[in-house]
Amino acid sequence: MMKRAFDYLIEAALQSLIATRTRKQQLQQQQRQLLQKKAQVLKKAEPGLEALLANPATRNTAETAAIERQLREIEAEFSRIHADSATLDHHLAQVVATLRQPERHLRMDRVSLTLNHMNIKVPGDAARTANTLTFDDVLIGENRRMTVLLVRFSRSELLEQPDFFGEAERLLYLNGRPRLTTL
Repeated sequence: MMKRAFDYLIEAALQSLIATRTRKQQLQQQQRQLLQKKAQVLKKAEPGLEALLANPATRNTAETAAIERQLREIEAEFSRIHADSATLDHHLAQVVATLRQPERHLRMDRVSLTLNHMNIKVPGDAARTANTLTFDDVLIGENRRMTVLLVRFSRSELLEQPDFFGEAERLLYLNGRPRLTTL
């Protein structure tokens, strides 16, 4: 169970790294689209020297300003993500941070079920005879749940391990001779 929990924490750290990489790619794509849009707006502007002689207030500055503002926001977030995720040390630090805070990803709760004589769930304060079972619920992430019951018993209580090869030999041979013959 500990190995599964450790594997899940490593998986969560890797998913976080993948999410960062995906966000970085989305920002690059948005930046490319905005630059193309800005180029189109600038191409639509008055060509040549006429643009210098015209009144600057008549130009389509609102659309250009909005595009430039979006570009600045994307560049700022992109540079932050790029600076955060550029090195192997950062990747390892993110894995270590995930392993240091397992409570963000794993949780164990105690669950009690009260069952009547027909094994139907009844309220805990049932008047009739009922049995109460207590389990540990392991919550992994936000949507995975395992119900476990940890049991401990001594090695002497274990059944003896069967000898499969001895059993096969007993079934296949009779007095040292094979029971089955091939033609």
